[in-house]
Amino acid sequence: LAFFFALRNLFFFDEDIFVTNTKSVFMKEFLQRCTTVKITYLIDNFFWKNNSTGYHITNLLLHLINAILALKVLMQLVSQIDQFNRSVRSDTTLLIFFILFLITPIHSEPLCYILGRDGLLVTTFCLLSILSFLKSQFKSNIYTIASQLFFLLALFSYEVSWTMPLIVIGIISYCCYVKNISFKKHILSAAPYFLIFAVWFVIKIIYLNKGAVTDYNDKALMKTDMLLLIKNNAALFLRNFIPPFENIAIFLSLSSIVFIASLLGFVKLYKVNKQIFALALLLLTVTFLALFPASLFGIDMHDSESERYIYFSSAFALMLLALLITTVIKSKQVLIILVVTLSAGYMYSLFRTASFYNSAGNFSKKYLDIINEKKLNRKYIFILNQPSQYHGALIFRAKSRMNGNSKLSITTINEYLQYLYPGDSVRYVALSAYGLQRGDKINKVLDKPLDSIDNYFPFSKVYLRDTAIITEKGETFPFKESDCMVIALKDSCLYLFK
Repeated sequence: LAFFFALRNLFFFDEDIFVTNTKSVFMKEFLQRCTTVKITYLIDNFFWKNNSTGYHITNLLLHLINAILALKVLMQLVSQIDQFNRSVRSDTTLLIFFILFLITPIHSEPLCYILGRDGLLVTTFCLLSILSFLKSQFKSNIYTIASQLFFLLALFSYEVSWTMPLIVIGIISYCCYVKNISFKKHILSAAPYFLIFAVWFVIKIIYLNKGAVTDYNDKALMKTDMLLLIKNNAALFLRNFIPPFENIAIFLSLSSIVFIASLLGFVKLYKVNKQIFALALLLLTVTFLALFPASLFGIDMHDSESERYIYFSSAFALMLLALLITTVIKSKQVLIILVVTLSAGYMYSLFRTASFYNSAGNFSKKYLDIINEKKLNRKYIFILNQPSQYHGALIFRAKSRMNGNSKLSITTINEYLQYLYPGDSVRYVALSAYGLQRGDKINKVLDKPLDSIDNYFPFSKVYLRDTAIITEKGETFPFKESDCMVIALKDSCLYLFK
């Protein structure tokens, strides 16, 4: 409820155009990616129309559902160990996990950003699949069918579901070990998941999508070198526990503490109880498997961008954290102090990030209103330092998705202003992007002559000619002083060069 009130005034044109506007190219390309997610958008649109508040309520409800499902999965995993299941520590582990999963700041993007729902929904279906599989007890029954159906729905939700067959093998290994039963006898239970994935991949990716795996440059992704892959995996794993910090030294320091504490915890668990150690090892393995499909992309350690990639993996990472805390720390007082401190830090970071999304939305509205007011009869408006995000909160996309433009110089501001003010025929060209670091409000609008651009923005590398404007990359655009204008942003000042 508190988080809902923090988000109720969110304002994103990106969401208006791509999500609440059901006629957008994004929504029309129904089978391309995230089909089940788009179905939920259509359901939201039926109830809420273009009011984005309802869409955010759906995201919050999905998060609460995921917290309950993840708790049920952990209960099933813990119940496999009779000795641990009957202990007080088991209840404490479940309680700590539930609290941390609800308030962890690494969920800020899928909670604050409607398009982050793909991470929420794929987690719902994957957790339902895992829970049903655990309840099936390796037998062919209604739970088995339900588990496989949920996995298929997860495949139509997001790419992070691709490693689910391997996760199922990990769960089989764990259950067989703690129950002391034959692994070879039950390994075939995972075969249907591999078959479902193979059939889905051939039909969906190869036949329907013509080999296009993602919206990104697939060929460039496959050229990622091993060192970068290791770095991305490490960063993704650590971001399951650590909120974003602008200071890299703070992030690395906390990462070191998490790594050393986890290592010591595993060593102690191995000496104390081999079965609980097996559970911890399973949770660690599943965390890496859950984030691996996104490891080629990496994730920013300094803001909330792309946290939807690790929403699923965070469920198991926080299970592992709760398990290590409760089994390693014996003092009740120390345990309470640690959990309260961690929870307070998590909540502070979560609400701080939510404020960035609010600021980014308010900024985008003000920015576009000023541009619309000042454009007059211009045919071209060139933009220096187009604000792309504010501490991870999206302001404007780097390029257009609605009209299928691929050049970075074509800005989505065309779409935003056409959406706000139908009939707008101005062409907006982004010459450079800019992450808004401070000054989330426009306090000054300054009119300046065109020939003074270099005085205020000497780093822009934009060259004016009589009939053309040329960028540092050699891109050339027609330019005429009478119908062109250059807009530039620096901190809280918006410059209009005419």
